[in-house]
Amino acid sequence: MAAEGTPRVLSTQLGQHMNRMVLLIGKIVEFEVELRKKAWTLLQTPDEGRVAVHLSQPLPVPEMNFVEVCGKVRADLAIQEFKTIGLGPQFDTKSYTMMVKLAHQHPDVFGWN
Repeated sequence: MAAEGTPRVLSTQLGQHMNRMVLLIGKIVEFEVELRKKAWTLLQTPDEGRVAVHLSQPLPVPEMNFVEVCGKVRADLAIQEFKTIGLGPQFDTKSYTMMVKLAHQHPDVFGWN
């Protein structure tokens, strides 16, 4: 049996991937470190949604930058982050959204089924 791939998702697709690892790209619009060193961020996704990400550690990237988060979709449709990669201040969200939608129409090509 082949290993299952990690799908790239938009905010509107999170409910289809409950309790699964996903890749989500978004622009940091809010960031906070709470007491007891709990950190979270709010991302604006390429499809104009907003997703809360519970971080395993504070992000090393400044606010208003794009990041890719690898994490598990929680029951509240937030993401429990495993790893985050900074993508810089600019990102082609329109092309990315089209690519992700196309990939979800053909999951067998990407090994997501």
